[in-house]
Amino acid sequence: MSVPVYSLDSFDLISCEGSEAKSFLQSLLSNDVGQLDQPGSLQWTALLSPQGRVQAVMLLIHLDPEHYLLAVPFRRGTVILEQLRRFVLRRKLALRIDSGQHLLGSMAGAEAIAGALALQPPLADGRSLHLADGANRYPAADANWHRADLHSRIPWLPEAAADRHLAHALGLDLLGAISLKKGCYPGQEIVARTHYLGRSKRHLALLRSAANDSGLAAGRQIRDHDDQLAGESIGGLSDPAGTLLLAVLSDDRRLGQLAAIGADGRRIPVELVEPA
Repeated sequence: MSVPVYSLDSFDLISCEGSEAKSFLQSLLSNDVGQLDQPGSLQWTALLSPQGRVQAVMLLIHLDPEHYLLAVPFRRGTVILEQLRRFVLRRKLALRIDSGQHLLGSMAGAEAIAGALALQPPLADGRSLHLADGANRYPAADANWHRADLHSRIPWLPEAAADRHLAHALGLDLLGAISLKKGCYPGQEIVARTHYLGRSKRHLALLRSAANDSGLAAGRQIRDHDDQLAGESIGGLSDPAGTLLLAVLSDDRRLGQLAAIGADGRRIPVELVEPA
């Protein structure tokens, strides 16, 4: 039986190319770009504000020593591109949206896709990512792919959830998306302070509701049994079986009965989904 392959067409690809591309990205992104040394190698990374709040969670792809791609979810490439361009100044590089290539996802690990570059390493749950150019011949990612993202606690940030949470609250340390050893980058001081002083009081949680409610999307409040604010959702998926929500919750509010506040103000009971 063939393994499903999807076009991850909700991602924009930003090309960063030039003799100073590596140093430019190293100065702005949360991870150590120097760890990428082979064509097709990739890493989790993020763009943070100076206050340490996460603007976007992305994938950085190494094509050659002077060419990198940033995969930006939710078609937010233009927004992130404009933020990056503010720091170019006289650096020898070019930034643009690359519409000639696209990201593919396979539900299997190292299985090859004809005409596509396999990106390494695969995702932690065994799914693989590939880069292809030319016409796209695969269907868009379906609920199975998005459900796997949620169960893997990948904090893709739509616009409604951008610039609201610190890196540790989104689990970027567990994802391997932040470096504590490289030089400075925007928000680095907050990342280091949170890590070494253990001051993160909010963490990611996966929640489940029996209700099939598409209104439970990013930015919805999560409240506890005393109707105190416990956190907020950063994304979700609804299907006939119910709703899954990825949320940032306060550590002291995640126990007991929780409810998501729907778009109409209703309290919708949710429960924690323990990691597999």
